[in-house]
Amino acid sequence: MRNSTTQVSIFCCGKFSTSAWDADELPEISGSSHVPCSMRPTRVLLTEMVTTTFESASCPDVKQSLEIESCGDLALIEASQDGRNHLVPAGYRLGLPGQALAKDQRASHIVGWPLVRGGVALSARFVIEPTVLYRIKPPQGFDIADLASIEIKARLVLWGLLE
Repeated sequence: MRNSTTQVSIFCCGKFSTSAWDADELPEISGSSHVPCSMRPTRVLLTEMVTTTFESASCPDVKQSLEIESCGDLALIEASQDGRNHLVPAGYRLGLPGQALAKDQRASHIVGWPLVRGGVALSARFVIEPTVLYRIKPPQGFDIADLASIEIKARLVLWGLLE
């Protein structure tokens, strides 16, 4: 008999100005999802999308998006089930690097992830490293001073066996 599988997706999003990285603490994004049935995760995958908005009095506003395949601007600092963090606290700027969960990494296959109980909220929280600022290339007719906002979207997907 084959085991039945399922998945849960947690979407995290935030919009920032470049000054968000001037402070001592890094900006964060978080999200949560309801888990309909109990599952034992066997694989985790992270995606990252960056959308920038450039504004100038002399040009129409321009938005551009960039998929960050390495997920290198994110660090997972919390993965909670009903408010209980399942990551070992490692300090604010530390955490699990997004690269370890990116789609091109074999490390995204996990072993020993705790049982996720059905009927509870599963949440994730990420810090956004300042490396995201160096990925941004102004469109023609703009310079970096015209950058009005940076939107970061992350999706953490857990696949697993139904329990």
